[in-house]
Amino acid sequence: MKMNVVRGKMSLGTGLTLRIVLAVAGMLALSGCTNSNNSSARTDDPAVSQPVSPLSSATGPASASDILQQLLATYRAAKSYQDEAVVKLSYKANGQEMVQAFPASVAFERPNKVALDVYQAKVRIDGKEFKASIHDPEAGESLDGQVVVRKAPDVLKLSELASDPLLYDTLAGRPRRQPIQLELLLESRGLANAFAADVACQLLDDGVTHGRSCRRVAVPSPGGNFIFWVDRENHLLRRLDYPAAALLPEVAQDPAVSELQLWIEMPGAILDGPIAASRWQLSVPAQAKIVKSFILPPRPLPSQLFGKEPSEFFFTTLDDKRLTQAQLREKVTVLCWYHDNPACEATLHQVALAAREFKDHPQVDFLAVATDPAQISGEQVKQTLQGWRAELPVVRDFDAFGDKAFHIEFQPTVVVLDAKGRVQIFQSGGNPELAKQLSVIVERLLKGNDLAGEIVAQAESEQNEYNQLVASGGREPEPVVELAEPVIRRRSEPKHIQLQPVWNCTELKSPGNLLLVPPVNPDDEPRLLVCEGWRTIAEVSLAGKVLRRYELELAEQAAVTWLRTTVDKAGQRYFVGGAPLSPQWYLFDDQFKLLRAYPESMQDTLRITDVQLADLDEDGTAEVLAGNVGLLGLHATTLQGEVKWRNRTFPNVISVAVTKPNDVGSWQILVTGEQGSVLPLNRFGREEPERKVANWPLARLAVASFPTPTQAAMVGISNDPQGNLVAVGLTTQLRECWNYQLPPGAHQQPIEPIASSQVLEGHQGEWWFAAADGSVHLVSEDGKLHDSFATGSVLSGLAVAKLSQGGLLLISSTSGLSASQVKK
Repeated sequence: MKMNVVRGKMSLGTGLTLRIVLAVAGMLALSGCTNSNNSSARTDDPAVSQPVSPLSSATGPASASDILQQLLATYRAAKSYQDEAVVKLSYKANGQEMVQAFPASVAFERPNKVALDVYQAKVRIDGKEFKASIHDPEAGESLDGQVVVRKAPDVLKLSELASDPLLYDTLAGRPRRQPIQLELLLESRGLANAFAADVACQLLDDGVTHGRSCRRVAVPSPGGNFIFWVDRENHLLRRLDYPAAALLPEVAQDPAVSELQLWIEMPGAILDGPIAASRWQLSVPAQAKIVKSFILPPRPLPSQLFGKEPSEFFFTTLDDKRLTQAQLREKVTVLCWYHDNPACEATLHQVALAAREFKDHPQVDFLAVATDPAQISGEQVKQTLQGWRAELPVVRDFDAFGDKAFHIEFQPTVVVLDAKGRVQIFQSGGNPELAKQLSVIVERLLKGNDLAGEIVAQAESEQNEYNQLVASGGREPEPVVELAEPVIRRRSEPKHIQLQPVWNCTELKSPGNLLLVPPVNPDDEPRLLVCEGWRTIAEVSLAGKVLRRYELELAEQAAVTWLRTTVDKAGQRYFVGGAPLSPQWYLFDDQFKLLRAYPESMQDTLRITDVQLADLDEDGTAEVLAGNVGLLGLHATTLQGEVKWRNRTFPNVISVAVTKPNDVGSWQILVTGEQGSVLPLNRFGREEPERKVANWPLARLAVASFPTPTQAAMVGISNDPQGNLVAVGLTTQLRECWNYQLPPGAHQQPIEPIASSQVLEGHQGEWWFAAADGSVHLVSEDGKLHDSFATGSVLSGLAVAKLSQGGLLLISSTSGLSASQVKK
């Protein structure tokens, strides 16, 4: 799913022609119930500005929790429901106010009738048949004419709508959940399910929407509030405000976009009213492709030239010489057709970045192919590229061979020819990952790989599979794993260990990840550093006093949310910092003076997912291992920013771990990627065969800080078949020794959620896990002891210090930075 800002408009639904899903973050957390009337009154009617009279026992429930429980009970008891709901998106783009509306209407009658008009999807269940269609705006038709027709369930459940992945994604849209009306009417693991738990809801001042007086209840989440507008008279939901910045982060972070709001309003909501029989009907065109579940049509190849030599062509150099087709053979050649138009700038910049990596390679050429008319001088063409920061050799296509020989319809278009002059890659339009993709493409072509053959074979295979599926009526519906809504739990105590609160520091504005710096003298206490916000490091004593703050001298958009530390062979301490998907890592001295950023140029940016430090040369000074997504793989560099090696075997790295030396001093780098396997590397960057942990695809891997584990020297984070989050204890040979289910959901804060320690008597070590619901979980390294407790807050940092008087558990959260003594 993606949202694009195009000509001042955004798409809130799901793009169907091209779908790339990266499951990194989970849904928003909710949290237990208090009452407050501190918020200003709200209304969407400008004529209504005064607050509605406060709640009283005569008019209904008086607490926020009661209102939510009454809301849920009202819908679950209803025999039928209908509305004309609309999802609205409001924002300013470059100061211009924009409001868009998307259909989200629901009609429902128990036990098994429903009519949905939600985003691009239409669903009708009349008690006998289940029918659905999806209108694909990119293709201009109803998904290649497909219409789902199958037997209706005897009793409708939300899982029935989730049994078709394509339909489910369309109904969920960008908010990533099925319509809230259905969650209220039917059993679900979604937002309405949180009402049954202790939710930290707040009662706001009443408001008016569409002329209806509503009680407003705010359900807080790490990304912001969900605000329910509940009708005072009949307890119907009239409006739900979403935390827009959390659900649409890529839009919220766009500097051109401001005042972003997302909500659904339900005008015409009625319970137990008559519903016309025609509302359950969906007409099926005579030529429709009838399927049991939707099938994503394969995307047609952008060119018929894959694997073929184009007809004869030549270009003209800026010094009026002819560059022929024959002269390009024996080399891998990247051609980028463009003209002087802002739409081409970003693509030319990406091509230039890739060209820089191969600038001295004798078997690789990159050429910018200008199609501007002849009256535009060569000097003007050069100046245009210089203004775009695109350092590329330029040739001109005066004879329009881009059209005649390559059949290019749009610019910019990138074509890659192999050493035999055959078209291997053909791509029109922009792509922010193009530089990294071109690097991988050129490397593979230099190795002799036939990318065009692979692309054509894959396209033929996908088309054949699609035709067969359509002919057979499509796949049988299969349930989609619906992730449970993470809920912040009320504070609770552990059952097996004792936590004695020592202090709580509230001086820090936004405490985040923690780093305990080992002391030079083993008898001294470690130094506690806290990432405060995005650009500050706070040093806090282990008595809870803020000793000093270091304001980091970073570029305007840069941030540091995690730290690593090392001491070089001369005894000088350094810190390395960064943030999730950071384009650079930053090196600081022991007083956090910025020494350098890597890479130095923002033109060669990274997309960092994890960083570890390891002495690759075994010379007493560590190197930096930076794992990246965006096809960049693993980069090994010195503290001075000199590249030692790169490895792209896993082009998208999720985590990096460095094992401890074994009895003979051997150690490894372990990398996890998209497929859940583990890639071992030696210190020279050479990989060994991938390894898998039986039954557990690993997303994250961590190595213990304690010295002599008997079993779990490492821990991995995985998912079981039901989608539950699971911590897996692993031996040094990556064999499972225990597993422990964690609460659902992923953190919205950039927290490093795993810590290890050696503080409990009778155990060789412990693993600690910070969960998205605000709870902390403990598992001993042998798996014999496990415990948990809830903090009642959104977690943002976790560490455990071993002191002379015992263990000290340190937790950053929305409540501040706290410390508790740990005892068994």
